[in-house]
Amino acid sequence: MKNRFNQIMLCLLAAVGFAVTSCEDYTGKYEMTGGKPTIYYVRPTDAAKADSLLTGAYMGSTVCLVGDNLTSIQELFFNDVKATLNINFITKNTLIVSVPQTLPDAISNKIWMVTEEKDTVGYDFVTQIPNPIISRIYCDNVPEGGTVTLIGDYLLDYPNAHISVTIGNYTVPYENITHVEKTTMSFIAPPADVSGYVTVTSTYGSNTRSYRTLFRDGDPEKVQFITGFEPTENGGTGYVGGWGRPSAQELQNDPALAISGTYVRKEISITGTTSYTTGWNVNIWSSADTNNPNSGIPNPMFSFDPEVAALKFDINVLTPWSAIPFSIFFTPPGDAENCLWDGAGGHPRAFYAPWQAAGPYVTDGWETVTIPLTDFKYSNSGAAIALTSSYSNLCIALHNFGAEAYAGGSECSPVILLDNIRVISME
Repeated sequence: MKNRFNQIMLCLLAAVGFAVTSCEDYTGKYEMTGGKPTIYYVRPTDAAKADSLLTGAYMGSTVCLVGDNLTSIQELFFNDVKATLNINFITKNTLIVSVPQTLPDAISNKIWMVTEEKDTVGYDFVTQIPNPIISRIYCDNVPEGGTVTLIGDYLLDYPNAHISVTIGNYTVPYENITHVEKTTMSFIAPPADVSGYVTVTSTYGSNTRSYRTLFRDGDPEKVQFITGFEPTENGGTGYVGGWGRPSAQELQNDPALAISGTYVRKEISITGTTSYTTGWNVNIWSSADTNNPNSGIPNPMFSFDPEVAALKFDINVLTPWSAIPFSIFFTPPGDAENCLWDGAGGHPRAFYAPWQAAGPYVTDGWETVTIPLTDFKYSNSGAAIALTSSYSNLCIALHNFGAEAYAGGSECSPVILLDNIRVISME
């Protein structure tokens, strides 16, 4: 018992040295020994978990091996992935090491210890790999036969343990999965009547369901549609072009570009990258607005709690966009375009400027944008102000009225398509 206590204390003291005083130089105290190593057990380095024994650990975590003759270890592998050893954290009886974050090619569920004499000693230990993660669906309104792309992590497919995808109760045939790598995967979009939450299952588990995994927004309790710019005769909200709204010529439905029927096509030449407005705007007015002929758009536009809701729209940027953000406003009925000329900045807005992170921005086809309504909190200068209390009208404009954070970029002539404006619940 005393010997085991001493080993525990050595491991914990080594862990403290690893986490807190790693700058102390122990070089010269380490001497490689001959023979073979033995591992008695593996422990966490967290002193609060000193009584725990580990049979596995997640990639990237730090563990303490407790055993004998550990100074005989020249190389250490988790499965077939080599770990980085630091002689400052190796003693005869303890070895502190981080589980490699590289995915294994072959899974043995072993720690392999290789000596200077090239003897190899194994110890049962599982390198735990997280469940698949879906951060977002690149576009969640892909028509039948198109390509659906998921972006996330730990999307892993093995010959003897295939990855699978379901959408609601529909299972995507494995042969329809066209691409898989760790952070992205693609598959052929299912029939048009399939919608629901996307679940990806690998040999390590399944992703967590959330609003980010909702494909085609098929849950009416989670999604409230504002407009797809369809006229009434096409079963839409009765959206028509006109003053303050896209012109009839900008409401297009070219099958080669459309994601679902009619979309808005807007283009502009931006020559002043700090300009307060470009004249590019898409106004969506509800039936409460006296100037509005779009009687199918409700007032307010949604009934969700804004604290747990988000605006979503589909966007297709055909030519590079590299200056001026989207300024996006919800406004009261009758407000029309006043938000665009509000020098006092009293209309709270959200900004969307993908070119800031990526440089000149062009989408790969249609992309879904999601902006929490709690982000609609900025004045014209970018200062935080109170959220609006009215969600009767919506304006999306290439517009900057004083926010210095968006006053850069380069001259450009973007062609931008918009469609499927909706609000979703994030609960």
